[in-house]
Amino acid sequence: MSAAKHPPFSGECRNCATSFVGHYCPECGQEAHIEVPSGWEFLHEFFGHYVALEGRLIRTLKTLLFAPGQLTLDYLEGRRQCHVRPLRLYLSCSVLFFLVLALTEHFNESGIHEGAAQEKAAVSSAAPAQKKLDSADAEIDRKVRAALAQAGKTSPASAPATQSLSIQINDEDDSEPSKPSAGASSAQGNTEAGINIKGDGLVTIGNWHGRIDSKQTLETFKHHIPHAIFALLPAFAAILALLYRSRRQRYGAHFLFALHLHAFAFLWLIPPLLIPEQPPQWLETLNDYWVWGLPIYLALALRRVYGGRWRPVILRILALFSLYGVAALVAVVALAIAAAMGSVR
Repeated sequence: MSAAKHPPFSGECRNCATSFVGHYCPECGQEAHIEVPSGWEFLHEFFGHYVALEGRLIRTLKTLLFAPGQLTLDYLEGRRQCHVRPLRLYLSCSVLFFLVLALTEHFNESGIHEGAAQEKAAVSSAAPAQKKLDSADAEIDRKVRAALAQAGKTSPASAPATQSLSIQINDEDDSEPSKPSAGASSAQGNTEAGINIKGDGLVTIGNWHGRIDSKQTLETFKHHIPHAIFALLPAFAAILALLYRSRRQRYGAHFLFALHLHAFAFLWLIPPLLIPEQPPQWLETLNDYWVWGLPIYLALALRRVYGGRWRPVILRILALFSLYGVAALVAVVALAIAAAMGSVR
């Protein structure tokens, strides 16, 4: 922008103190004319840098979505300047995915709260009618009891049958300690020696007691899911290196493939998040088969980057899913335990 508005600059660069004549410093590349941009100029510069500049973002997304594996192949073969860097692409796609996920969860929770409020209003509006039904039931019960009592006076032999109609229910208070039996002391000692987690979140470890905050646990778990997925990238690349060890490629090539594949997965999983709760039949059917796009994309990308026939590619995909599933399960369990232990108070 400064090249179109100002004549060539002559002097020292404010960033690196290099003397030059022109619009940009030949040493560091900074613009010669420094101004505080207006709001419109700031937006124009932002979109010009990230979207329109050489069409990098558009070209990168087009290659990523419609040419499985080609983005990785271009980077390995040296065609890098025309595409967005792999790590930046991964981070951008992941941020977009989790942003949409958070927004859709917020709207769903709003809908749940609204439905609960409507249900409460319906229950409160039906309360008078329920009171009338309860009164009618009480009146019928009174008449039945009176008839049974009258029958008991005229026929004493029927008294035991009348007494059998009376049912008494005793509610036990769990807070009161029950009297231990003779053989209960050893069992109780074994329970206190280990770890006991009750349904109300009470954790007992020996003589120590704490309570798990389920809401805080869930929030902590959801907050660290992106970090867990990013931490699993090296494991995914290591599995690829194991399955394609005969190719003798460096680990960085497998990690690059993992970055591009996960970036595509984030973008591919965004449309199902935008489907309403009660979609049309055709949209619901499409959503059921949408997830199959991921293994199909993986197969096409593997064959383009690593080569090989279809049968070995499919066998490697099955092995990849199995090993990566085990690693993901271990990571999820470890994250859940850490989140639960972190919320114990």
